[in-house]
Amino acid sequence: MGRHRTLLARVRRLEAPVVHPVLAEFGGQAGWEAFQVDAEEGMADGRYDRRDVSVVVVALRRWVLT
Repeated sequence: MGRHRTLLARVRRLEAPVVHPVLAEFGGQAGWEAFQVDAEEGMADGRYDRRDVSVVVVALRRWVLT
């Protein structure tokens, strides 16, 4: 029975979802969503340049979520 538990523990570690390091810096999926909301609000109220920030968000999305 001990071998089964050991094997199961190894499988769980292998199947653990891998979070991209940059996404982890954002605070996971919730942090990424908060960043996107802030970027959209910032572009809407003029804090951020729509041309620049929209490109940055798309580039980060491709890098982090693929």
